[in-house]
Amino acid sequence: METAASGRLFDELMDNFASKVIREALNFTEGNRTRAAKLLGLSRPTLLSRIEKYGLKIKTSVS
Repeated sequence: METAASGRLFDELMDNFASKVIREALNFTEGNRTRAAKLLGLSRPTLLSRIEKYGLKIKTSVS
């Protein structure tokens, strides 16, 4: 039987994992959100929404 606390724990763990995966995809694509979204199989708006949800900072290379 699932309790409310275990459901929240699961959601927190999944959010933590998703945040790390998105951060790695952004690092791999050097901050290119379009490429990161394609790499993760997400739409760009969905990726941007999750970046905002998780409060991720995007490093961009300045040429």
